[in-house]
Amino acid sequence: MMSPGRPAALASLFREDASLSESIQWLQSVYLKRLEGDEQASELEKLVLRILADGLLPEGMTVEKVDSTGLWVTTPEGRSVALTELSDGYRTVTGLVLDLVRQVFVENGGAIPTDGDDNRVAITQDGVVLIDEIDVHLHVSWQRRIGFWLKEHFPNIQFIVTTHSPFICQAVDPGGLVRLSPPWEEGPAAEIVEGETFNRVVNGSTDDALLTDLFGLDTTISDRANDTRARIAQLEARAVLDELDEAGLKELQRLRSFAPTSPTAVADVARRGNS
Repeated sequence: MMSPGRPAALASLFREDASLSESIQWLQSVYLKRLEGDEQASELEKLVLRILADGLLPEGMTVEKVDSTGLWVTTPEGRSVALTELSDGYRTVTGLVLDLVRQVFVENGGAIPTDGDDNRVAITQDGVVLIDEIDVHLHVSWQRRIGFWLKEHFPNIQFIVTTHSPFICQAVDPGGLVRLSPPWEEGPAAEIVEGETFNRVVNGSTDDALLTDLFGLDTTISDRANDTRARIAQLEARAVLDELDEAGLKELQRLRSFAPTSPTAVADVARRGNS
């Protein structure tokens, strides 16, 4: 286990597993002190488990306990599973949050400043946290809320996060959305995104965000789907002119089942074919 201090706080920049392995060992040491009757360790263990269990994990999974074998999670069916047996997303996010709590503990000489009530607790330590590609390994439903969760439970920490996910971007504050330019692009290396683009990314739909200059897509539909839609449009036009034969009608019906489109001309042709 790495000695506490500034170097330890940077370990996860170079070792992906550092935050989880080091932090679980730390929490296990707290658990052992609690067994020895240390009241401060008992309160610390309760606080850490309470934060981890407060809606951090998705799909009804809840951090349950720590013991000498590791950190345990309860499934929606009530089964206990070791965190190390779960997927990368669970391990990465739990390790991130647990590492944050541990670093706050070390920085404050064994204390964790908190605020909250019986329903929710937040750690009020200030600071700056760098997270690279937080969306990696996370399901989109988790990407959509992880940023808000971190801001709610660490309200005084500035999170500097890199991401390619529009869902992660939805949690940013005004002035906090920054586009990094690729090396081959002329102009500034970084640009704060404001105005209409900011509103579309933060308050719009996923399509709204992806079609902005921030993500650089012309369409959110695959090339194959675009080709299918173009073919449907051709067949619809022939249907309107009554130039669609039986083979064309069957093709239109088949393509429509793969690529839902407007029900107007397609539905009319399908009804005529079934009459």
